[in-house]
Amino acid sequence: MDITIAVQVHNFQRRFSWMLSSLMHQIDAPEIKLDVSHVKDNGEPTTEAICDLYDNFGFRIHRYEYPYEILQYRGLTRNGAILRCNTEWLLFADCDMVYHPEFFARLRDYIDSVDESKYNSIFISGRRSQPNHTIANSNTVVDAEDFSNHIAHPWKRADARLPKKMRSCVGAGYFQLINIDKCEHGSYYVDPEANRDRSWIDKFAKASSDGQFRRRIGNCHKLPRWFWRAQIHLNHYRDNQFGKHLEDQR
Repeated sequence: MDITIAVQVHNFQRRFSWMLSSLMHQIDAPEIKLDVSHVKDNGEPTTEAICDLYDNFGFRIHRYEYPYEILQYRGLTRNGAILRCNTEWLLFADCDMVYHPEFFARLRDYIDSVDESKYNSIFISGRRSQPNHTIANSNTVVDAEDFSNHIAHPWKRADARLPKKMRSCVGAGYFQLINIDKCEHGSYYVDPEANRDRSWIDKFAKASSDGQFRRRIGNCHKLPRWFWRAQIHLNHYRDNQFGKHLEDQR
């Protein structure tokens, strides 16, 4: 099993560093590469600086620059990730997730155990996410680092400091894992001609393309509850809570 993780990074570079550190601490994991969509020179530190740091640790990180206006359409950048993918599996994930050290090893073993006739091509999962009143806790955990090196024991530290609330729904980037060969996706996540992905930027709400993508593929297979508990979302305020896209969240 080899897997590409496709993420979009804009103003969440510090959280992205926590995610990459948790990938770096995976035990007996399958081969993982990163497809990173980002805005040029954005953030403190920048996405480029974070990627350069983890490149030095041997990660396979491929970066793709987008104008801010395109990146905020989300589904359009996922179109690019699908077209670029040359691994067996492609995971759409948020860039602010922290994974249990055994997450990807257990994921490989679980998928190998599933009868292929009982699923089509996509596995989905929820995650642990904190309520809004604990966002300050997430910020404290995230900002405890200087980001000049990888983060030691990211899962252990996040698991110990953050509440154990579960979030059962599956949104845009929580966890959508597709088999790139079996997926009859028509080489797109969202149809660019239909222009249905505007709600991110026009209404500051979740893009409708996510549900459309899963419905088009059909027969989504929910991962067991262990996987839902074994990924922590470093919670943050949402754009639509402020009525605008955040420019200052790092």
